[in-house]
Amino acid sequence: MTFLNIILLGGAAAISIPIIVHLFNRSRFRQVRWGAMHLLDTTMQVQKRRLKIENLLLMLLRCLIPLCLAFCMSRPVWTGASALLGEAKTSLVVLIDNSYSLDYRGVGGSNMEKARDMAASIVKSLRRGSDVSVVFMSGTNAPMYDTSVFNLAQVAKDLSSIEASYGKAEVPRAIEVGAALSQRMANAQREMIIISDFQRVSWEDADAPSRIHAVAQMRKSQLAPTLALIHVGEEASDNLCVESLEFSRLILGAKQPLQVRASLRAFGKREYRDVRVVFEVDGQERSTALMTIAAGEQRQVVFTHTFADAGSHRIKVTADADSLKADNSYEASIPVLDRVPALVIDGKPSTEPLEGETDFLRLALQPFEAVRQPQLTDLIRVNAVTSTGFAEKDIGDARIIIAANVAQLNPDQLKLLRDFVKSGGGLFLFAGDQVQMPWYNQQLANHGLLPLSLTGIQDRSKETVPFAKVQSQKFLHPALEYFNDPRNGNLAESEIQKWFRLREEPDNPLINVLLRLENGDAFMVEKKFGDGRVIFCSSACDLDWGNLPLKSSYVPLMQRLVVYLATTVLPPRNLSLGQPIIAFYSAQDKGLPAKITDPSGVKHPLEVGVRGGKGVVEFSGTQRPGMYLVEGPDNKPVHYVVNIPREESNLEPLPKDKRQAAADAMGAPLVTSLEDYLALDRKRRFGMELWKPLFWAVLGFLISEMLLVQWMVRRRK
Repeated sequence: MTFLNIILLGGAAAISIPIIVHLFNRSRFRQVRWGAMHLLDTTMQVQKRRLKIENLLLMLLRCLIPLCLAFCMSRPVWTGASALLGEAKTSLVVLIDNSYSLDYRGVGGSNMEKARDMAASIVKSLRRGSDVSVVFMSGTNAPMYDTSVFNLAQVAKDLSSIEASYGKAEVPRAIEVGAALSQRMANAQREMIIISDFQRVSWEDADAPSRIHAVAQMRKSQLAPTLALIHVGEEASDNLCVESLEFSRLILGAKQPLQVRASLRAFGKREYRDVRVVFEVDGQERSTALMTIAAGEQRQVVFTHTFADAGSHRIKVTADADSLKADNSYEASIPVLDRVPALVIDGKPSTEPLEGETDFLRLALQPFEAVRQPQLTDLIRVNAVTSTGFAEKDIGDARIIIAANVAQLNPDQLKLLRDFVKSGGGLFLFAGDQVQMPWYNQQLANHGLLPLSLTGIQDRSKETVPFAKVQSQKFLHPALEYFNDPRNGNLAESEIQKWFRLREEPDNPLINVLLRLENGDAFMVEKKFGDGRVIFCSSACDLDWGNLPLKSSYVPLMQRLVVYLATTVLPPRNLSLGQPIIAFYSAQDKGLPAKITDPSGVKHPLEVGVRGGKGVVEFSGTQRPGMYLVEGPDNKPVHYVVNIPREESNLEPLPKDKRQAAADAMGAPLVTSLEDYLALDRKRRFGMELWKPLFWAVLGFLISEMLLVQWMVRRRK
């Protein structure tokens, strides 16, 4: 026996009221001495006994009324009573595995078709008056309906039309969602079923504690549902997928060659011979390759393409080698830029050639413009302002801000810089003799824009060795890997005479030292802040504190660091499921309309907002993979691609003994067919609620009490 509203069982305490009333209102007799009293003793004893029985019976009826009413309101459920009370209505929660591995097609259709047919058949077998909730185990673990549904035919129809989603099944989270839904359902008999292909990646041992904990929490609920696991589909392990794409450039300009490296992997025990790999650009086939991939092997193929025009382009690599289509191709959006706009804040400008703080830096970023080569174009476009004149209008479409030897900024300028970086901008800071160390440590650091605090200036100009060289090392940072080839320049040739020493924080995961001097001091430090990044150079970008601008490595170093930082302000266009789409426009576009077309062709109207001095369009509905097309106020199309994660490309199933062990650990039976589940369900069903017969009992006791009182009154007359 269990109760749905056990707190109302406290109303049974009202049984004391009739008892108290009975004790206070017992009949009291006045003794009158009479000579013939002994002749009535026998009659008196009989009458007294009858009245006592009648009063006790009346008290019992009056006690049963509040007692039964309290039990009725607490909704008792008699378990194990199906044989006596018949089949009960059920509240059923269906957790259905809709991960893309179920799209594997074997004999008799795909595993997804078998799973949804199984779910639909179980729903159809429920008694009329039952209600159903459905939870998807992959994606966002979202329920199919906002509330439980009593129209069983409609639920079965909806289940028959669902399709596989993308990503692995999140079993523990789905159980939590299903348990919460179960507590809001209508019937006392509550059940939960999990229908899955039991792919190893979704049912791995590492997730077992989370699954067990979720089930344990569910069983602590007031009326916990019974749980059953159902294995569906054919077991398969052979699958070929396009696993990833890698690109040779951080940012691509028009007429620059791009190398695309595609990685393909064969899972299982099958060898794939003469697989045709197709490379498409903007929907047109550009190149193909034939390759053989052994079982369990990963192989790569490289394609090269040059985009003639700037703009948003898309590429796709396809190897259509098996029935699981979801991972046979990989797409990417490629932004081809005409220019990378950069804003330079000059802290010490000069009208003399090469005497200004940023003169060497601007030459490095725009070398072709400096030597007047019209047939060649610079990828980076520089706009320079002074530190006193820096304002919001100067940011425009800048992807990176470079502040060189800036003494300090006013509060409005500092907030503008902070918002720019936090919303995805790149900031490059150079030291110099104008830098006010207290302001940098107190203001710039407090706003999160200084990677490490400054402790003082190190001056080697008057020492025996008047400089420190950049430490030679193997570079792993994407902006510096270029210098692992000595033909591209040697950073260790640079001689630095002055630099700021920094107080390092070795345990801070947001901070990365890119370059060090030979004495161990940090030379360039990177910090992630919000959606953007900051790089601080502890020395100057001109010749005042070192000879780095005179070295052959200076131009590629500055260009690669600036391009690297620019990739942070360029919102990512190749996304994972659920990652929001962000597009930047001019701040002057605030309030203007924009739209996003999703992979199914549905158009979503949006509006340009403002964040960090830029116009922003944001869209979070990326739960479906494919190509999303963004069109802003300028009407220029921008492509965003959502690719599915490749975790489920490994179709290896959980072995039979492991499946049974997982079910045993969750305290649930495991079945493999509809017939087995229906037999199990009949065997363990809950009984029916008892509130209805208790309610009729209360009415019966009320009527009986009334009739008994009337009868007793007539007898006393």
